[in-house]
Amino acid sequence: MLIFVLISVVYMRGGWQVWIPAFQFDLVCDNAYQKELTSTIYMVGSACGVLFLTPLADKLGSKMVMLGCLWVQAVIGTCIIWSGNIIVYLILKFLIGVTNMTAALCSYVLMTETFDTAHREVPTIAMQFFWALGIMTMALFGYLIPEWENLQLTITLPINVLSVVYFFIIPESLPWLLSKGKVGKAEQVIKTFVRVNKLPPVSDLQNTLSVFKLQTHKNSMINSLAYYGIMFSTPDLNGDRFLNLFLLGVVEIPAYILCLISNKFIGRRRSIAIFLFICAAANLSVIFIPDQSDNGADLTKLKTALVIIGKFGITGSYSTIYLYASEVFPTVVRNQGVGASSFFENIGSIAAPNMVYANNSLNNLPLGIFGGLTIVGCGLVLLLPETHNRLLPQTIEEVEKGRDDAKQHKPTVTETYKQKDMV
Repeated sequence: MLIFVLISVVYMRGGWQVWIPAFQFDLVCDNAYQKELTSTIYMVGSACGVLFLTPLADKLGSKMVMLGCLWVQAVIGTCIIWSGNIIVYLILKFLIGVTNMTAALCSYVLMTETFDTAHREVPTIAMQFFWALGIMTMALFGYLIPEWENLQLTITLPINVLSVVYFFIIPESLPWLLSKGKVGKAEQVIKTFVRVNKLPPVSDLQNTLSVFKLQTHKNSMINSLAYYGIMFSTPDLNGDRFLNLFLLGVVEIPAYILCLISNKFIGRRRSIAIFLFICAAANLSVIFIPDQSDNGADLTKLKTALVIIGKFGITGSYSTIYLYASEVFPTVVRNQGVGASSFFENIGSIAAPNMVYANNSLNNLPLGIFGGLTIVGCGLVLLLPETHNRLLPQTIEEVEKGRDDAKQHKPTVTETYKQKDMV
């Protein structure tokens, strides 16, 4: 969980323009647009990472790819403080983007595959509380540590320590081990789970090997565009930029709590649609509210509050999209499938800072685009299959069938991995 805090901190450090060394690299006046370019380059790196590195996790395992990315990121994150010009800085920023989002996706898939149907919702959504904690931590660090080099080291050094510790305490994904025929290692993982949770011994283990093909969807692009568009627009909101960023992190906590409840009772699709509608309504409302009323009353705080409400809505949708994506793909290509979805998500992330920059000439245009697209997303998500209360698919046939026969059944760990005698 703690590693998700660090991943969130690094992500915000990479994308938010407040911490870019603008004066050191002469990113002022006519070169001011290059501040947004650094965010775009970082998001391009994220897109490349999920497109090219996450498929490796299906071959090498989520654990090793996640830790490998963290180790590389720790080295690059330290070296970036010595970048002598904007070109070197952008190259290193791109590489941090490549490794950071890949590590985040692999950790999420690991969490998803660790739990069965009956217990998956709470841990996979609860781990995103730590993403919100990372946003709040970044706001606090940014306020307390004005020098960007010291800030960079502060968020990089813990990655070095934790990534080594996690190598020894995090198990590899059990479904992945089974899909690769690594039954012996899978047995060791199950025995560890049984011992730690004080469960009765497991007598059977499934070893099903299947050929899979890829299914993907692109609704996550809308979520990403709105989520990061709102995040990157915080420096333009009324009030202290660090306080605004902190509040945008705080508002994620109730969003995750409501997300847990809605996913439990109404499923994934309707939860996403409702949260998207909340985001759309809040963003579009801001467009029609002036900075001052006719009698001179200041309305900027109301507009900021609506943006925060919009962040609440898109956070709930965003967290459910990741849960949904990790449930809809079969085991052997789960990382590749989630990575493909995240690639389209990062297309939205790449566009977000440039749309925010357009606000300098066309006021409220970004919020109008975010609101309009999230309305479209409300309709698109209802076309997708539901995954609530269904087993993680092992074959593409199970994905296409929709697992109707397992819709109401909530299996235990023993039932999920039942076929080969361990004794």
